[in-house]
Amino acid sequence: MIVDKLLDDSRGGEGLLDAAGDCGLMTSPLNLAYFYGASPPSAPGAGDTGYLSAVPSAPGSPGSDSSDFSSTSSVSSCGAVESRPRGGARAERPQVEPHMGVGRQQRGPFQGVRVKNSVKELLLHIRSNKQKTSGQAVDEFKSAFQVAVAANQHLIVQDLVNLGAQVNTTDCWGRTPLHVCAEKGHSQVLQAIQKGAVRSNQFVDLEATNYDGLTPLHCAVLAHNSVVHDLQRSQQPHSPEVQDLLLKNKSLVDTIKCLIQMGAAVEAKDRKSGRTALHLAAEEANLELIRLFLELPSCLSFVNAKAYNGNTALHVAASLQYRVTQLDAVRLLMRKGADPSTRNLENEQPVHLVPDGPVGEQIRRILKGKSIQQRVPPY
Repeated sequence: MIVDKLLDDSRGGEGLLDAAGDCGLMTSPLNLAYFYGASPPSAPGAGDTGYLSAVPSAPGSPGSDSSDFSSTSSVSSCGAVESRPRGGARAERPQVEPHMGVGRQQRGPFQGVRVKNSVKELLLHIRSNKQKTSGQAVDEFKSAFQVAVAANQHLIVQDLVNLGAQVNTTDCWGRTPLHVCAEKGHSQVLQAIQKGAVRSNQFVDLEATNYDGLTPLHCAVLAHNSVVHDLQRSQQPHSPEVQDLLLKNKSLVDTIKCLIQMGAAVEAKDRKSGRTALHLAAEEANLELIRLFLELPSCLSFVNAKAYNGNTALHVAASLQYRVTQLDAVRLLMRKGADPSTRNLENEQPVHLVPDGPVGEQIRRILKGKSIQQRVPPY
């Protein structure tokens, strides 16, 4: 396992633990903000607030860096382990510009030798405290696991789960590790969680909801909708930004497929509005996901599912405006069994929600069973 390899490389870890204990570093697991890419803390007594000012204060948009896990444990005031020259005096740490929210972004936390050593320290500390039953040890396990999930470190995630990390732990926004994987497209981490949970005999709650009432599958669909929206608005199909969006699109689709393979229910409704994953995909006329969901053997059980306002996915798709793939989305839903006669709580059928204009006329023809030539997605 990667834990054993890292521990062997650290020569037993005596020096690491001594250094950690010298300044109380490990009282909170390696200062979570450092793993998020925040600048290293200043030396004690310098009047700097350290990582406290670098931790994000609120979740960002789906898939953004600011939506990483936030630790609930206390932050150590001494910062990361500082190397000392042989004379015993502390080495001066160069000042690095903070970038969490402002300023130029520095390199990610898992990209340097110094952070590799920090991972060694973290895993060695967790292993040495595995038998503890205090609340502090539980918090350290929880924080280390959340950090590894947010940083897309699937090998470390699997080792931490094998060591006893709880796979259904939540952060301050009610998100489980599966929610974070879904928002960011970390399919390898999902697989690592599943493998570790099987070995450690843990139950993975695929239907857990965050404080917005969304399951991990809902979060993944919303994140993919955002990518599809950006792709449809892009003017330069061969630009680096579009290539990055295409890569993110693929990773999110792989994540959604992984969630479904693990047993996530497409028919599960969010707690606030009663929308299923199919409703969410229909809101963006997301052909790729609509097709993926409707090709499942159980599609007839949710193709006409109603939200709390009585709308089906066909109501949602028919009411859209300015979506290039709207016609194909409506046609696909009709072919897979969507009922155009279904009424919502306002006694409206999908045809009653179609906007005016040339596109609206074509949608009305589709809802009446008349064919319209299929369009090709623009990307």
